[in-house]
Amino acid sequence: MKVSRRVLGLLAVVALVFAASACSKDSKTKAASSGGNTTANTNTTLPKGTPIVIYTTAPEDTAVGTSQPGIQESMKAITAYYNGQGGINGHPIDFHFCNDKEDANALTQCAQEAVTAKAAAFISPYANLPNHLPVLEAAGIPVLDAVALNAKAFSAPNSYLVAPGALGLAFGLGDVASKAGFKKVVVVASQIPATKPVTGSFVSSAKKAGVDVSKQLSVPPTLTDLSSIVAQVGNADAAFLLLPPPQVLAYLQAAKQSSSTVPLMSTSGLLQQGQIDQTGGASSPAEKGVLSSFFPTGSSPLWADFKKAIDAYSGKKGDIDVDNTAVQGTWVTMKVFTNVAKTVTGDVTAASFTAALQKANAVDTGGLTPTLDFTKPFGSAVFPRVFNRRIYFQLVKDGKFVDNSALGTVDTTQDFLNFGK
Repeated sequence: MKVSRRVLGLLAVVALVFAASACSKDSKTKAASSGGNTTANTNTTLPKGTPIVIYTTAPEDTAVGTSQPGIQESMKAITAYYNGQGGINGHPIDFHFCNDKEDANALTQCAQEAVTAKAAAFISPYANLPNHLPVLEAAGIPVLDAVALNAKAFSAPNSYLVAPGALGLAFGLGDVASKAGFKKVVVVASQIPATKPVTGSFVSSAKKAGVDVSKQLSVPPTLTDLSSIVAQVGNADAAFLLLPPPQVLAYLQAAKQSSSTVPLMSTSGLLQQGQIDQTGGASSPAEKGVLSSFFPTGSSPLWADFKKAIDAYSGKKGDIDVDNTAVQGTWVTMKVFTNVAKTVTGDVTAASFTAALQKANAVDTGGLTPTLDFTKPFGSAVFPRVFNRRIYFQLVKDGKFVDNSALGTVDTTQDFLNFGK
């Protein structure tokens, strides 16, 4: 596979396939410091130091199904949580939210607002588009990115990725296919050209693990009845699905109708709880499916402090799904932000925070990622800003996602280094 600008461009498009669907206000920036009426706890007394301005964007009320209201709500709760503990060395966190509407112009405007407000950092748990990066880079504002949904995030010098993106998810599944007991896996991928690098990543890692992935089915994006696809999967050990969520549901419906028991391999965000519920719960064809994910499931004790923050400070708990990857990313990126910001002497500005990041070689996220080292780029010319290459695995058991202790985690570092060779 030859690495080129075209491949990186395709990675940007494939983000739309991997976007974890959630649910749902105007693009005006909303100041959301932990005081005032933005949280459930309105009695929080803010620390007295110079406020530390941070910005977050996410799409809300979008027509394309990528609305993420949980990001703003969880960031409000997290900000209040840290300010309730004295802020950062006595400095309150001044959180601002901007609705990017899944629109390039709106995202650019959000980035410009962050520059005007002299933000110390841009917290980006979910950004399909790359338009904010050059604006923030020119202003020297670092971006902490949790999901890596756009290609520029892998290489922009002001980008600090705490998760390895769609390629990492595919690499991880390929690496463990044999360990999961799958010797023959049929690849079922969307015909959209953008899926090719991700499909190729799964195939290459699965082959190295000794798995037969010779049968690959291409699904037209307009196909709604996937019974013919299920029939072609036959009696394989597993089917690797790289399809948008609506077609994943269609596949499950067709598999249920034909009584197919072939296990699935997919990623968190593509295979969703709602799809399982709609196709029988514990009797769904998704049962015993294996998923790759950036972080553990929401039931993991590693999220205990995040849940405490939500319970104490969120006024809209119903908007916060702790199993949503983007929502999980708010907690992880804020763990990184607060731990690094605490090492700054004096005011936390974009310049002082960037300097602290460049010296941070042991950032602890409470076990949700490996200890992170931001002092030097990752040794890949294509993916120099991928600072975490660890992938978790989940299992569908009794109709619910649970952490897959049998597969544990996998380090995809070598897969990334070999990409394109």
